[in-house]
Amino acid sequence: MITRISLQNTATFGNETQTMDKLKKLNFVFGSNGSGKTTISRVLRSPEQYPNCTVEWENGSAFPCKVYNSDFVAENFKDDSDMPGIFTLGKEELETKEKIRELEKQIHELDLERTKKSNTLKGVDGKSGKEAELVAFEKKYTDIFWSRKQRFDSSSLRDGMEGFLNSKTNFQKQLLQQAVSNKELLFSREELSNRAEVAFGEKPMVLPEISLPNFTKFLELSRSPILKRKIVGKEDIDISALIKKLNNSDWVKAGMTYLDRSDGVCPFCQGKIQDNLKEKLDQYFDETYLTNIKKVDEIISQYDVSSSQLLNQLNFILQQNADFMDVETFKASLQLLENVIDNNKQLLLSKKANPSMPVELLEYGNLPEELVNLVRESNCKIQEHNIMVSQLGKEQALLKKQIWRFIVNDASSDIAAYRKGKKKLEDEIAALNTEIREGLAQKRGLEADIKNLQAAWTSVIPTKDLINEWLEEFGFTGFRLEVGSDEHSYGLVRNDGTPVNKTLSEGEKNFVTFLYFYALLKGSQDDSGITSEQVVVIDDPVSSMDSEVLFVVSTLVRDLYESIYYGSSNIRQLFVLSHNLYFYKEVTFNQSLDKKIPKQMNYWTIRKYKGISKINWNNDNPVQSTYEILWHDVKYASDHQDEVSSNSLQNTMRRILEHYYKYYGGISLNKLPDKMDKNHRWIVKTLLAWANDGSHSKFDDICCAPLQQNSVSLYLEAFRLIFEEMGHLAHYNMMMGIPEEK
Repeated sequence: MITRISLQNTATFGNETQTMDKLKKLNFVFGSNGSGKTTISRVLRSPEQYPNCTVEWENGSAFPCKVYNSDFVAENFKDDSDMPGIFTLGKEELETKEKIRELEKQIHELDLERTKKSNTLKGVDGKSGKEAELVAFEKKYTDIFWSRKQRFDSSSLRDGMEGFLNSKTNFQKQLLQQAVSNKELLFSREELSNRAEVAFGEKPMVLPEISLPNFTKFLELSRSPILKRKIVGKEDIDISALIKKLNNSDWVKAGMTYLDRSDGVCPFCQGKIQDNLKEKLDQYFDETYLTNIKKVDEIISQYDVSSSQLLNQLNFILQQNADFMDVETFKASLQLLENVIDNNKQLLLSKKANPSMPVELLEYGNLPEELVNLVRESNCKIQEHNIMVSQLGKEQALLKKQIWRFIVNDASSDIAAYRKGKKKLEDEIAALNTEIREGLAQKRGLEADIKNLQAAWTSVIPTKDLINEWLEEFGFTGFRLEVGSDEHSYGLVRNDGTPVNKTLSEGEKNFVTFLYFYALLKGSQDDSGITSEQVVVIDDPVSSMDSEVLFVVSTLVRDLYESIYYGSSNIRQLFVLSHNLYFYKEVTFNQSLDKKIPKQMNYWTIRKYKGISKINWNNDNPVQSTYEILWHDVKYASDHQDEVSSNSLQNTMRRILEHYYKYYGGISLNKLPDKMDKNHRWIVKTLLAWANDGSHSKFDDICCAPLQQNSVSLYLEAFRLIFEEMGHLAHYNMMMGIPEEK
């Protein structure tokens, strides 16, 4: 069933969309010729030809629309050609009919099930259901994955995602693809960040390797044997025994410096210096002794220079390429080394002051080896850096893969949840689509079965006989339908068998065409005879017909109501459009109908103002009688004076005055001015002259030039004065809907 019709920028419909959205099973539209009724029927017949108009269906299930309008008459009734035959099942094939009904019932059940599945898939509104759920699910995880990306926006890893930083969708697609294909080793964020700063930062330079510190000479000096030796004088001198016994060689040596300045007083015992003491001491501290002392001094001096050079080199190393050095470990080892060197220097100074005392310098342990290894490790990193610089493009490509591998691992839980949820929804959608396709295939199979049954037992003859019965019953005895020579069409012939050609009146032609359309509702123009579910549109079917035929047509239309309401026919919805007041009153008369049917009757009026069609919904039937319609037009003119057509208002006023005063009051319109007082007589005369002019002049319904607003106001007031002066103001107020208190 159609739920909504929207019309815009088509024929007489303008920019403002006109909508019919309170549609029921039985819908009636009343409007004058040229107001836009036929446009509505054309849109319903072929909505695809009117891109500015839309027709919406319940549950999205559209039915064929069979439309009777002037186009149908032109297409199916031509003076020089036959009408297509209408195929129906033969009356004798009741068993076949029952089989077809059963198959149609199965098709209906399949349609209901397909609609249910389609609603689950797409939603009743076409914008929800499982498909919309999948779209929402995708959007949810697109945002989740994007938030994962944003965690790296301020880091150097961002450059590894270049090309996927400005689109959520593209980033998600790349992430999911990498999750499948990326098999790179997983590195830590810190390591990747350091490499990325180099690879994606300013163009890196080739760096020199660090010279390894040389501990060889330094260690040789530290291990000099003389440091452990007691350096004393010559032992075969007589004083050597005493010096050895007292173990004061270093004290004696130090005291010798005072011999030449003691004025003959011994610096050792304070007695008189013996004549040969200095000679004996010089013999004791001989050349060998002096040579050894010199060696110790040289070792001390060389150790001092060597240690200073070594420490300077190590401190210089610490300042080079800190990014590639384990700085903290190097500093700690260097500090320990400095402490050992300082202590050893103190030991060396002690040796110098006391040559006779053996000295063993502190060991350096693994410090030299550790410091050298740290430099070697730095050089390995520098070598890797230099290789990277020489192969920067390859490094960047590899690093990007490794960064994506890290990001995939970081988002692994979200990726797993996404895959699981998406697969579930896709499986459900795929299952629904499969079931819908299978249902459609079943339906096509059943339709083929119906077509085969109908093809075997359909005929155009029953319809021909039915239409001829109608013609005879309704008094059209001068012509009848005959089956054409092709046995698939009809021709109209006189009783003597001669074709009617162009001898039918307009009313006869329209009536027989309507009967043809009415029969078509129960049959088909192809030989299948299929009568599927349909919506029926009937637009002004009584054109050029007399009142008796008008009554016949209205009766035929009303006969459809009960079967449509209870669903016992293939017609699901009916639209009747008319400008004929009497026909409209007949088809909307509901007193004799089942009490439930009027609840499914809906009323619309369509008018054209300033060349633009406007549609209005009415809660109740807006057409009660001709007299009430005329008053309705006057009331509308009073409320919308700038939209009034002069000819329409003039004619309406004249018909009301004639109807009320001439036919019921027995007062001629020409005598009405005589009933007025002299103050109002002239304006009433003018009104009658104006109305008379408007009622008898030719005019074009399409061109509705509005009156000047002053004229409309003037003559509406004159119209009211007539009723007031004649003592019938209460009638005027009643018809205009004016409460008594006003």
